[in-house]
Amino acid sequence: MGVEALDGNQLSEAAETWRAGLSGVDLDQITFGLEKLVLENIEWPPSLPEFREICLSKNLENALSLHEIIRILAAVSSRQGSIAKRYQHPLAFAIAQQIDMHFLRTASHDAARKMVKPAYDKIVCAGWPDFPAHAFVEKQAITKQRQPITDEMRNSLRSALRIGHG
Repeated sequence: MGVEALDGNQLSEAAETWRAGLSGVDLDQITFGLEKLVLENIEWPPSLPEFREICLSKNLENALSLHEIIRILAAVSSRQGSIAKRYQHPLAFAIAQQIDMHFLRTASHDAARKMVKPAYDKIVCAGWPDFPAHAFVEKQAITKQRQPITDEMRNSLRSALRIGHG
């Protein structure tokens, strides 16, 4: 027989541990975890970390792996095209908004993993948002049009240089 959840009117120590260990896991995810335990005939009872991972795997069904996210983010350097095309997945875009992209592109794989993993875990646990509506709009990088230098501009510059040295 298992440990009782209630000890008098208080949660038992084991129940309190499980309550704390499952904080941030919603009822939908717990239901998913329990169903997965039964459907896949997983050994009962699972440990708290095993059960938490099973529950959170509900959000991983359509998620890219951490390695795939790092690969996508490291490759995003252009501002050409829509956000959806550049980031390929809303999870990658959501993580990009929380990290230093320049550091990521110049970091070793281990350093990139250490930087991306906390954001990845947090967003996967919460359920990542969809791409915002503007993500599908094609935006080209703004390029400055070079203006030819006129004689008037050249003379102005020469005058300014003479005044400065005079």
